[in-house]
Amino acid sequence: MSDKIITVGIWIGAPFGSSIISGIEKLNTFLKSENLDVRYEPVRLDENNLPKDSKTPEILILDGGEDINPTHYGQKNKYSSFSDARDTAEMKLLQYMVHRDRRLSGICRGHQLINVYFGGSLYQDITRSGVVTERNLAAHKGGHKVRLKRPLYRSSYKFSSKYGDPPPRKKQGHLISRFVGHNPFIVSSMHHQAVNTLGNHMGVSLTFGVSKSSRYIIEGIESSHGKFRGIQSHPEFGGHPKDGLMFSYLMHIDSYVDNLFEPDMEEIKARLEAGKDNKPHDIPFDVKNSPPPLGLRTGRDRLRDDLERREDNLERQTRGANVANVAGQFVPTTATTGNFVFPEGDDDTDG
Repeated sequence: MSDKIITVGIWIGAPFGSSIISGIEKLNTFLKSENLDVRYEPVRLDENNLPKDSKTPEILILDGGEDINPTHYGQKNKYSSFSDARDTAEMKLLQYMVHRDRRLSGICRGHQLINVYFGGSLYQDITRSGVVTERNLAAHKGGHKVRLKRPLYRSSYKFSSKYGDPPPRKKQGHLISRFVGHNPFIVSSMHHQAVNTLGNHMGVSLTFGVSKSSRYIIEGIESSHGKFRGIQSHPEFGGHPKDGLMFSYLMHIDSYVDNLFEPDMEEIKARLEAGKDNKPHDIPFDVKNSPPPLGLRTGRDRLRDDLERREDNLERQTRGANVANVAGQFVPTTATTGNFVFPEGDDDTDG
């Protein structure tokens, strides 16, 4: 069977383009090891010589670097250092891809640029703007924890009627939760700017700081239809355990590989409730599934882990322990291949 080729556009002037290409090569190695007929192919894009419609890449990925000129989000420059040439080039690429209904992914600056393109704004400096306290700023340097803003099926998105049709009534939730789970995890994204107001149809997927108040930094955004995704950290560098999963998320692997998340979370919960008195082998699908592609949490993995936890809880209850019902909780698994590592999530819920 021939491979399905997924083309990924990278601006020819991208400063971290080689790291993104290296991440794509590792991802391809993994996909091949799992006998999946999907392969990613990087394509260098020149904004002055854009490809014909038939050869437009499926995904545009925008990487990190300098700030964005504040005039793009209606502010005067106070603390920004930018390149107008780069802003012009990448805005042109964004417009070209959006008008052709392609997928977008942003890393660091790219994450911020996507938000600005869709009408959002930035904090020009998170310390001078009072977004973070001195204590939070110290914790933010180097590796720091981020957390899911809202779990799957409970997400919300900004909407302005002047930009077109509203999001679907049934909120599909932030797709990133299917990759990284619900527990806080470590990333590296030291930066002095951050998303302030959200762009149209965008929702907050990841945060740093106290997310129940206004004092937090937006570290991830996602559109209501999931085609536009941005994260503040740099998973292409592979410096932290969840980076492989985050990179896979930015490559929209969930859109090109079937059945990674089957059955879905609602079906799992229903089956757990219906089969409380059953043994694991009575569940009507194989729970002894091999590790899923890219370390992603499939329905089978979540069901298997929940059944194991439920049995452990029942055993402790027989010894008089008062154990809470955990049927609806889902945590990440471990899968490792070659140099691409997708380890278990951090269960510590402290910010």
